[in-house]
Amino acid sequence: MMPTTALVKTEAFEAIHLLVHAGAVIPPHHVAGQATLHCLRGRVHVLLGDAKAILEIGDWMYLDRGEEHGIEGIEDGALLLTILFEHPTVSTVS
Repeated sequence: MMPTTALVKTEAFEAIHLLVHAGAVIPPHHVAGQATLHCLRGRVHVLLGDAKAILEIGDWMYLDRGEEHGIEGIEDGALLLTILFEHPTVSTVS
């Protein structure tokens, strides 16, 4: 299985192949952009405050910018994490 790897990273977008082993926990955190998690393999809990959602193969979830979340492996899993970053608009002077 491919290790956790940044697949694409630009100022506006990032795609990460994320491995989460059974029993492993990624503590609650937030990201600066809008994100999606797509489960490619296994099963994980996505921790959202006091709630837990289960992602299984083929499931995906949208996370709004700044939404705190964590991940806990139920089974060895692989996720595709995508993040869309906001970047300042460019103003032009005429």
